[in-house]
Amino acid sequence: MCEMNILIYYQSHYHTVFLESLCEGFLKKGHNVQLLTACSRGQLHMEMEKLGAKCYAYSPQSSKLTHFIKQFFYLIKFCRKNKFDVVYSHLQMSNLTAVLAQFFISSKVIPCRHHSNEVKLAGNKNANRIDKVINFLSRRIIVVSNAVKKQMVNHEAVSPKKIHVINLGYNFELYHKPDLQKVKEIRELMNCKMILIVVSRMTASKRHIAAVQVLNNLIKKNLDVKMIMMDEGAEKTNIVAFLRNNHIEEKVVFTGFVNNTMNYMAAAHLLVHPSITEASNQVVKEAALLYKPAIVCKNVGDFDEYIINEKNGFIVDQSNLVSGMTEVIEKYYNKMEVLNSLGSKIHDTVLERFAIDPVCDQYLKLAK
Repeated sequence: MCEMNILIYYQSHYHTVFLESLCEGFLKKGHNVQLLTACSRGQLHMEMEKLGAKCYAYSPQSSKLTHFIKQFFYLIKFCRKNKFDVVYSHLQMSNLTAVLAQFFISSKVIPCRHHSNEVKLAGNKNANRIDKVINFLSRRIIVVSNAVKKQMVNHEAVSPKKIHVINLGYNFELYHKPDLQKVKEIRELMNCKMILIVVSRMTASKRHIAAVQVLNNLIKKNLDVKMIMMDEGAEKTNIVAFLRNNHIEEKVVFTGFVNNTMNYMAAAHLLVHPSITEASNQVVKEAALLYKPAIVCKNVGDFDEYIINEKNGFIVDQSNLVSGMTEVIEKYYNKMEVLNSLGSKIHDTVLERFAIDPVCDQYLKLAK
C-alpha cells in the first residue's frame, strides 16, 4: 500500500495504549500519522510524540454547542490544510464531528465506535440521537467487538454491511511496568490474604454495588479479604453508604482516578468486574498482562469469546451475579496457585488475540 497521510481524531488527552499502539503500527508501516484532540494537550500527546507522530489540540473555551461548532469548522480546516487520506475518529462526539465534516473534505472518514448498549441502558436520549446520526451518515463504521455489531444491527437498525468488526489491538510493551517497591507498599497497606480490585468509572451499569455486596458476603464468611476501588463517579456515594451501613469501610481503599493503574493491579490477586455493559473492556486485558485473572459477567462485551470459565478466568450469570461471584472467590480463596495458573493462561490468550499488527492491517484495508 502506498504511503498514506492519516489523522487520528479523538476527544480525550489521557494515556490510551490502544491509540498509541495504532499510531505506532501505522508509523512502522511507513505512513504519516497526526493526532488531533478536541481538548487540551495531555499525556496522550506526549506519548504519541515519543513514537514520532505530530500531535495537535484544539479546545476553545466556550459553551457545549459553541465548542462543537468550533470543533466542526476547525476539523474541516485542519483536514484541508493537511490533505489527509483518511480520518479515523474515536468515541461518540469525535465521531459526530467527523461524519458531519466528511461532506466538506476529501479525506475518507471512518468513525470507530467503542460502546455497545451503554447509551441505551443509561437512558440518555441525547446520546441515543447522536448514535442515530452517526449510524445514518457513516459510510462504514469500525466497531471493537461482535457485541457492538449485534447491538447496532438488532436494536439500532444499522445495515451490517457498513459495520466492520476489528478487535482492539495493543503493543503491550507500551504499558507502564509496575514499580515493585510501590506494589510492595500497596500490599502492606492492604494487609490481608486476598486483594480484590475493581477498576472502572463508578456508574450504575458498572455495578460497583454488586462488588461490595460480594465483599460483604466474603467477610461474613470470615475470609481475610479487602478491595481496591479505582476511579470516580456518581455511584461512589451509594458505595460508601453501603460500606458504612455494613461497617466494612476499612475493608475498601479508594484511589480516585489514577493515570497508571498497573501498580495496583500488580498488587491484587483477582480483578472483579461486575459490569453489565461493555464493548471490549481494556482493564481485563491489562490485568491479564500482569498475569491476573478476572471474574466477569456472561454475555457482556466480548468476554465469552476469549475467557473460558475456570480455564483462564471466571464467568458468572448476570441473574445470579453476587452469589455467583461470592462462590467463585470463596472456592479459590485457598487456591492461589490455581489463580496464578489461570493468570498465566489468560496472559497468553490476550497477547495472541489482541496483537496490534493484524489490527493495523484491517484499519488500512478499509481506507483503500
